[in-house]
Amino acid sequence: MVGLDLSSIDRKIIQRVSHLSRIIKPDIIHFVHVEKELDIPIYVPAEYKDVVPTATEQYEEKMRTLVEDNFDNASVEWKVSVVGGKTFDTLVNWVKEENIDFFIAGRKKSEEGSGILPHKLLRSLICPALFIPESKMPGSKKILVAVDFSDHSMMALKTAIKLAESGEITVHCLHIYSVPIGYHSTGKTYDEFSEIMRVNAEKEFKRFSKALDAELDLKCVLLEKTSPAEVIYEECKSGNYDLVIMGSKGQSAGSVMLLGSTSEKLIRMNYACMSWIVKIKDEYIGFFKALSKL
Repeated sequence: MVGLDLSSIDRKIIQRVSHLSRIIKPDIIHFVHVEKELDIPIYVPAEYKDVVPTATEQYEEKMRTLVEDNFDNASVEWKVSVVGGKTFDTLVNWVKEENIDFFIAGRKKSEEGSGILPHKLLRSLICPALFIPESKMPGSKKILVAVDFSDHSMMALKTAIKLAESGEITVHCLHIYSVPIGYHSTGKTYDEFSEIMRVNAEKEFKRFSKALDAELDLKCVLLEKTSPAEVIYEECKSGNYDLVIMGSKGQSAGSVMLLGSTSEKLIRMNYACMSWIVKIKDEYIGFFKALSKL
């Protein structure tokens, strides 16, 4: 599902989705726009109401033309849908009702168009999500994966490797670590224990990624006076990445829809590159099932 708000960023989103569809090969892509008012204006004379197109028809025709002009993968089926209601509630419900495997939307700084709030959506979406910034993309064909050696970051890494199969794309991993508060009880200095943590992280990464059979490099960053989200964002900018992928974590077994603070903070600040948030939920495995066959 691709959320469009009929603003200038839509062309870029559709073009990116067209490229991505060649890699993921979805069964169908739904381009969806949410509009509050979809009725014929009340000032249209009654005798003309049968011949005047409804707002829904007008929006659908505009979207259809937009997609036809910017989506060039003829092997993938797509549809346009215009639905009425509040943007947030309608999109979340649409994802659930249509059993959507993957959600894509734009990430804007401006207020043009109705706008889609990524950080708010991420708290309720039950599927992976990709957000595309309106700013110019780096074009470096580099993917950054934030890893913490969890199942979520393994799925994020598998996703990146799958994308890299399409061409000259390189995958780079980032691990953020910190020194435990009680390190001094070991008799080691802060710097000494920091080095121990870094070395152990590198060993764990080798074990973690061994089964993937891929050439991967890891950068370890010590977390000190900033947040993990800020570290990831700065790495995205300094490394000129096109895409960052990371997993989300449910706060409890029954609340897999809730994101950890790092993922949400990253979405709030990241205009440097595309952000892909991976989620795992047993009853919504269509997208992940394909990746698991690698």
